[in-house]
Amino acid sequence: MIAPIVVFGFVRKESLEQVICSLQKNSLSAKSDLYIFIDGPRNVNDSILVEAVSNYCNTIAGFKTVNIYRNQKNKGLDPSVIDGVTQIINIYGRAIVLEDDVIVAPNFLEYMNQCLDVFEHDERIMSISGWSIDINIPKDYPFDAYLLGRSTSWGWATWKDRWNKIDWEIKDWNTFKNNRKQRIAFNRRGGSDMFPMLKKCMNGGGMWDIRFCYHMFKNNLYSVVPIVSKTANIGFNNLAVHCKPVKYLRYKTTLDNGRKTNLSIDTTIQPNKDIIKQRLKISSVKVRLITKLKNIFSL
Repeated sequence: MIAPIVVFGFVRKESLEQVICSLQKNSLSAKSDLYIFIDGPRNVNDSILVEAVSNYCNTIAGFKTVNIYRNQKNKGLDPSVIDGVTQIINIYGRAIVLEDDVIVAPNFLEYMNQCLDVFEHDERIMSISGWSIDINIPKDYPFDAYLLGRSTSWGWATWKDRWNKIDWEIKDWNTFKNNRKQRIAFNRRGGSDMFPMLKKCMNGGGMWDIRFCYHMFKNNLYSVVPIVSKTANIGFNNLAVHCKPVKYLRYKTTLDNGRKTNLSIDTTIQPNKDIIKQRLKISSVKVRLITKLKNIFSL
């Protein structure tokens, strides 16, 4: 089946237009049900921007159906994502998810739907990630994707049976935060930023995606990640919730040109240590510190 597309919008009409436009360039868009969740305004200034987003959404075409949900009050990004995905995934059993600052390649929907079909019954796989960094692939590596022990919020997909098992409250937090070996293991599997993000989240910082990654860690699950990125984040600006503007980014990537649609991906895929090492390098303490210092001294 063709998975529904769930898009979360708020106050960024221009970037949302780019996201929708990029989706419309996918050949499967006309066969896909589109669901857009628009969060409610936080204040009077937001009201004007939210109304502009809502008016734009009323003009969207090019999909099998277009379904718009508008919150009268502001729920915030994390509750919006958790509630919205749960609503749609419980109907369809699977969902492809984007936020209003993530554009996609012309073969994004083919990649996502192919992976959702291939790995539906593979209990190792928690999600399909659309975003990746540029890495050097071993010459004998046969696949167009690899496995990674962390997911991404920049274009992703999962299934109902995986999504509904997540403990969003992190009930074992007090035990985990005092277990040094587990904290180190969490960072080694997903990157040195894992535990700091989870700690920030549990101290009131939100971030549904780090709770998603923590569930993957606890259950030794993987995300399927494309060799060539199928998404790009265009939302590093003052209207973003988490991605504020900076001069230097760790996350630069090349967006797929979309010409290849018959991808080499199957359940024989195994974690590749060389690829994982390269991917996690951008989350290393050294790279994070260098990037932070560059941005501090560029001000």
